[in-house]
Amino acid sequence: MRKFGWLLGGSLALGIILSMYSIYSAADIRVQALPTPYKYRIMFISPELGNPYWNPLINAVKSEAKKEHISIEISGSNRMNAEEMQEAMNMAIASRVEGIILLPINDSHITEMANKATVSGIPVFTVINDIPTSLRKSYIGTDHIQSGVKVGKDIAAYLNGKGNIGVVKDSNFLSLQELRLAGIKQALKVYQNIHLIELSQDQVMSRNASQQTDLLLNEHPDLSAFIGLGQNDSSGIVASIEHRSTVENYAIYSFDYTEEAANLMRRRAIVESVEHDLHRIGLKSVQQLSAWLEGKQLPLPTHSYTNTHVISSGIGGN
Repeated sequence: MRKFGWLLGGSLALGIILSMYSIYSAADIRVQALPTPYKYRIMFISPELGNPYWNPLINAVKSEAKKEHISIEISGSNRMNAEEMQEAMNMAIASRVEGIILLPINDSHITEMANKATVSGIPVFTVINDIPTSLRKSYIGTDHIQSGVKVGKDIAAYLNGKGNIGVVKDSNFLSLQELRLAGIKQALKVYQNIHLIELSQDQVMSRNASQQTDLLLNEHPDLSAFIGLGQNDSSGIVASIEHRSTVENYAIYSFDYTEEAANLMRRRAIVESVEHDLHRIGLKSVQQLSAWLEGKQLPLPTHSYTNTHVISSGIGGN
């Protein structure tokens, strides 16, 4: 009987110890599961994921997100596809990310998706290209009007205040290009002997840069300069001119210092290009989004402009 009581007492004690161990172990597991390495989840959405030109921007977004302990997902399209951009934004909204950094294309559906995200409580920050009529929180990037003013002044000096300039546009990021053109016009309005020659919207949308240049040269053989407003226009302008003449006969200006533009400058085929601080834009977009989520930056500036750097090939004016 005494032996039985000892066994019963031992079993009860063991049971209590095991129960307490289970409780504390479960509590341990719960405590360990609470901390997370990330404060927020955000998504960066781009229309040209396969374009190496945007790598400094994407790399900066990734590095700053890591520094801020933010989980970042990169999504979008490889080929300027509006439907793929919409799908990426829908996915961001459905997965309830805390914020979206968007490099938008000018498509009404993208504006609608930015509004949908904002109404859902997800702040949208645009970079490089803006959609100011949307509900986006802030734009981070180049002041395209002022970069246009700078190029306009430089081309006026190169032409000694007289000449006809052909304007070439890309069918993508049209609103951005219109801002650049507005800056150019602002700078040139004091020069009565300089004239900008533009194509119609239909002519732009149905032709690439080389075809636009051909049309401009056919209709205006007295052109002395070209401005490429789009990212890849300079190579098309040069190719078209070299089919019929030599680039030395024209002053060619570019607004995006791509690898192709850099190669053309080394050939002295173009006079000047604009380098945008893509790295700074990437850092600043994550910083501003994080500050907004933490309530540190209120009221939020609607525009945060970054610096540009004008790169010249050293070709002198006339």
